[in-house]
Amino acid sequence: MRTADWANRIRTPLGAAAYLSAFTLTAAAAAAVMKPVFDYVVARPGGGNNILIVLAALGTMALWVRLMVLGRWLHVLGLQILLLNVTARATELFGVVEFTNFDDQQEIASATTLLIVLAGLALAAQRYAAGCRGKQLEGRAAETALVLFGVFGLLASASQIVNHTPASAFWLSVTGVWQYALVGILTLAAIRKVEDMVALWRYMIGAVMLSIVIRSATRGEVYMAHEGLNPMRLGSIAFGPANYYASTVAIVITLGLGLLGAARTGWGKAVCAAVLLLLAVEQVSTFTRGGYVALAVLVLLPLFKGTRRFAAGMAVSLGLVLLATGRWVLPILLYRPFSLKENSVQQRFWLIGMGIGHCFDNFGFGHGIARYIMFEDPVGTGGTNLPVHSLLLETAQMTGGLATLVLIGLFAWIVLGLWKVARRDSGPAGRRAPFLLIAILGWHVYSNTTGTSILCYAPQEATVLVWVLMFMGVRLIDLANEKKKAALAGSTMKGVAA
Repeated sequence: MRTADWANRIRTPLGAAAYLSAFTLTAAAAAAVMKPVFDYVVARPGGGNNILIVLAALGTMALWVRLMVLGRWLHVLGLQILLLNVTARATELFGVVEFTNFDDQQEIASATTLLIVLAGLALAAQRYAAGCRGKQLEGRAAETALVLFGVFGLLASASQIVNHTPASAFWLSVTGVWQYALVGILTLAAIRKVEDMVALWRYMIGAVMLSIVIRSATRGEVYMAHEGLNPMRLGSIAFGPANYYASTVAIVITLGLGLLGAARTGWGKAVCAAVLLLLAVEQVSTFTRGGYVALAVLVLLPLFKGTRRFAAGMAVSLGLVLLATGRWVLPILLYRPFSLKENSVQQRFWLIGMGIGHCFDNFGFGHGIARYIMFEDPVGTGGTNLPVHSLLLETAQMTGGLATLVLIGLFAWIVLGLWKVARRDSGPAGRRAPFLLIAILGWHVYSNTTGTSILCYAPQEATVLVWVLMFMGVRLIDLANEKKKAALAGSTMKGVAA
């Protein structure tokens, strides 16, 4: 929608107030986000160079606001994904830490939440001004997903009311659950065609690449900083330490393979290959076995007719790379042994068994967000109090088994829908669906074996990417259904004409 059209539609006091409030809050957000980031980077070694990061972020924020005015939601969301590298460094704005079992308390509400809320308000204002008034959800799959998420959110919020003070229950519900509903709505609004989804893949990969640059500039952390095998596990400033960061890298590697398969020119393939090589080195440098297991889900690619040839080429290329570099790479990959009898692996099995018994604590309402249960280490690997290292089990402990069952239903419904698209659709949606499906499945394997959370202690910047990924799947299901309906309508018209 053009800016002039917006101005013509703002004819009511309520509409004018909505726009005025949205842009006032956006200006306040820019100040709130950038000041602590500026203070942070200037205080670091080499802070003079880091000021350039802040200036670049300020320019990006201005462009972000401009795109909201124009209603370019694809690039609004894309820039917001890139800005996760900045908002992750802004100090906590709302002071919402009710409880945590870790010594280093985690920020639950931050500048990331604020920008998500502002973008959601701007989208609502645009829809109101355009006269949509909430009527135009993006399709039947989108409606189903939002309803399921809404039920999960209500049950999770009820859990907070039972377990926290009213103020903490409100903030923990907003920042732990409902902000991701806005992420989903923004994703659905951004994707109008399959190519839009592919553009978001590029933004997600760009965010991780930018995080590598910022980490190197601000922390001086690069690959193989020590001689021999490198025990220093690299993480990310925005997307968390190695244990959580590896899941984000696994996601973008899978999406990057999708971009490589779709590249049409030699230069495009070369750029994709170079980026994937860097991301592969990044994954190895996390020294996280769960990241390798998440990528192992790529063995499902031959199940889909449109990706079998690509999967064969990928397997041959990987074999040649390992043949040429295996002497150096394999010892690094095996730095942490892959064995079911290894102590830490045995520990995970024990923790999962203990966690299952607490899924329906407190009459199915759990213990509240950030109040997951810590268990004593029985194996003797050095830890004492450990979480269960499973997304679904920790969610059950925090929001209750009832909410978790709804969440499982939502995830299963998205995976099943993408599976059908990947197997049956021969168009652009069907060619992209296998990579999106495998990225989601790989993340689920990782999150339920290595440990990450969609509610509290895992970086919410990484969680934003996960929910963008989930709602991409929802939108792709709708796009495939729209194509199918259009084809049926076309065949019906031909039959009538005949």
